[in-house]
Order: sequence, then structure tokens, then C-alpha cells
Amino acid sequence: MSAGQTAKGFTLIETLVALTLMALVSLISWRALDVVQRTQERLDENGQRVMDIVRVLGQIEHDVQHHATEQVLPTAPAVVQEGQAPQAVQKWLPPGIAWSPSDGLMVVRAAGDGRWQRVSWHLEGKNLMRGVGQAADFLPIPDVQAAHEVLSGIGAFAMRVWVPGQGWVPWPEDGQQTGLAARAIEFRLVPEGAPQSQAYRKVVMLP
Repeated sequence: MSAGQTAKGFTLIETLVALTLMALVSLISWRALDVVQRTQERLDENGQRVMDIVRVLGQIEHDVQHHATEQVLPTAPAVVQEGQAPQAVQKWLPPGIAWSPSDGLMVVRAAGDGRWQRVSWHLEGKNLMRGVGQAADFLPIPDVQAAHEVLSGIGAFAMRVWVPGQGWVPWPEDGQQTGLAARAIEFRLVPEGAPQSQAYRKVVMLP
């Protein structure tokens, strides 16, 4: 090489700086991809959770919509008060649907081929359980023998009814019901640790 020529190329320091910058870019890109992947996994889990809750609420609606009517189950007994004619006890719910804050929902529903069966929905700890009894075409209909978990991580399972002239009414703790028969039922599932405002709701109309 002649004295008038200038050497061209990268020095060792420039090469090390370039390699360091490339390593930093690679590290940042890897972290960004990891964040994206973790976010996608959380979204998938949340999406599956929502789908599970929607499926369960749909099953509750299906059970309630196929409840037994007065033609299948006996009507409420008459109450006799002194000096008055016997009067039937007015209930918010039809004979095929019963609710208790402690025991949950009990439905006598159609099972096909003229048969009927009991279905129960209730909480055990933080698990929502569903039980189905043996189908029968005679009274008394067999009770639910066993229940199985259908949804976990549930903090509350509640219900309220829409009564004409009263609007939405929470179920009373003492079971006292006043007014006309309910026209709709709202079921609420509250995820564990979530406030009531984040409850999943399902409204089922009654005939």
C-alpha cells in the first residue's frame, strides 16, 4: 500500500459498538415478542373464561324455559283464613321453579318423551354445581342424586325477579313474596374477587 492511500474499513472499536447495538436491538425485540405472547395467552384465557360463563348461563336459561307448568305439578295449596273464603297462595315463580338463597335454583323440566326431571344449580364453595335427577313420567319426580362442577372461581350466584308494579325485586331472605307473579328472572354470576358491578347476567322471560 502506497503512502498516499488511506486504509478503508471498520476499526475494532466500531465493530464492537455495532455488535453491542445489535445485541441490544435483539434483546429489546425478544422482550417485545415475549410481552405480545404473554398478552395473547391472557386474552385467550379470558376469552375462554367468558365463553364458559356464557355457556353455563345459556344452560340455566334452557333449563328454566322448559320448566313444568300447573298441568304437571300441583298448584299451591289454598290458605283458609277465619271468616274468608280459601285463597291460593300467590307465588312469584311457577310450580316448576324454586329458588333459595342458600340452596340455589331447583327446576323441574321436560326431559322428552313425556318425562320430567329435577335439575339443581347451586354453589359449593367457589364452584357452581349442576345436578340432574332421573327422568320419570310419574309423581313424585326423583330427587337429584349427585351434582357435578360446571364452573369454578365463582364468588356469588344470585337471582332477582321482575314483578309487575314493583320492577326488579331481589329474592327476600325470609321467602315472603307479595304482588303478582313474576314475568322475568335475572340470574347473576359474580367471578371470585370481582365486585357486583362485574357480574355476568342472564334474563329469562316467563310466560
